[in-house]
Amino acid sequence: MHRRIVLVLMLVVGWVHYAAADEGASSTEGSGTSPAVNLAAVFKPGAWSVSVYAGRYDVAEEPQFVGIRNKYGLGLGLGAEFANHPYLGLDLELMFANRDYDTPVGAPLWGVIDNDTSVQTDAFLVGLRAFYPANRPVRGYVSAGLGYFRTRMVVSGSVLGFPGTYEDSDSRIEPYYGVGMNFMFSNWGLSVDLRHFDLKGSFSGFGISNANLGGDLLLVGWRYIF
Repeated sequence: MHRRIVLVLMLVVGWVHYAAADEGASSTEGSGTSPAVNLAAVFKPGAWSVSVYAGRYDVAEEPQFVGIRNKYGLGLGLGAEFANHPYLGLDLELMFANRDYDTPVGAPLWGVIDNDTSVQTDAFLVGLRAFYPANRPVRGYVSAGLGYFRTRMVVSGSVLGFPGTYEDSDSRIEPYYGVGMNFMFSNWGLSVDLRHFDLKGSFSGFGISNANLGGDLLLVGWRYIF
């Protein structure tokens, strides 16, 4: 996991260094001076966009969870395309992935639990997006970055007739990867998107250790550029 995070950070730092040097070289061409690193020019925003997503979460197999159902995902996104590099952009996304399983634990003393266990992942993603072709109504993209993932495992039930919930959570930082297509009709459009998560989680309160929670979030989006 740490190697993947380091690789993503190295790619981001490498791109920033290259883009900054390229911008500095352009601004000093013919002047006889050394190119300056111009981070302000690299990160100068061009078009901004907001996106709303909905779809399903296809999770990887995990023997500690069985009977999966009710798989869905939702998301919100804010994007900025760089003015001087229109084929590149910055993504800030908030994703929600939910799935239900058969409850993997027994009821406590004097208690009753539902058969449904809800596993809910909230993800805040920060990454870079590369478009091709740039500035076209129809274009594909790939993206990569880091995400803060918080996953909750929730079981509803009752003890001595009083309703209650049993809950445990896991939080961690992991890389993510994305791919998709945008179809713009004017300043609004639709998208088909995929986000891949390599995600593990442990819920000691339920006896679940190092469970595979990753998978593919398959989404359809509505996008508005301003």
